[in-house]
Amino acid sequence: MAEGERDITAQIELGGKGRKANGEYQTHMSDSYKVEEDGTVSDSAKTTYEDIDGFEWVAAAGSADGYFVIQEDGGNDFGERTFIAEARLDGTPMTYYFIAMSGGDDNTRMLAGVGVPAGTNIGPGDIEGGSGWPSTAHEFSGVVDFSGMLAGCASGACVCSAGDGRCKREQEAQTPINDKLIVFGLQAHQLSGGIIRDFHGDRGGQVFMYQPKLP
Repeated sequence: MAEGERDITAQIELGGKGRKANGEYQTHMSDSYKVEEDGTVSDSAKTTYEDIDGFEWVAAAGSADGYFVIQEDGGNDFGERTFIAEARLDGTPMTYYFIAMSGGDDNTRMLAGVGVPAGTNIGPGDIEGGSGWPSTAHEFSGVVDFSGMLAGCASGACVCSAGDGRCKREQEAQTPINDKLIVFGLQAHQLSGGIIRDFHGDRGGQVFMYQPKLP
């Protein structure tokens, strides 16, 4: 409701990152991309957010309304996107700062069969009982602000005790955004070979710890 279904391309700040394999940028969301036999290209290149799967509000000192962390899960052929923005509820356009992208069947890492751990990216045509990837989607999933839990811990005297949720939230609100450690997960659906398969795991992925560097 803070943004609405409208063109956000001019509000995205990539910070020199977010280059897609086709040379374009992640200001547009390509959930349908195809190169025809005659060389013509069809690219949905959507200007809006598509299929936001994760959405978290983060309190921060110096911000009246806090920050949003936005995680898409819309089948972006060049990698799903995740952004952070200072919440503006007065109608002022928000600026969306690019954090990362991952996955997608036209992503060069995917096409090269890159996976961590090595050998887990099963690639096309390597599925028991079928062919092609089960899914090339990578989902940034879930957000946890660690600043409250870790407040004071660097000096050996953590401010909040275990189970004190109120203290945690109060400390989060007293921490500036660029001093925060924000943790989020990434589900990587096609990382299901190698050691993942051997141990009958669901899928691979990563857990990230992210410190913003916003203007």
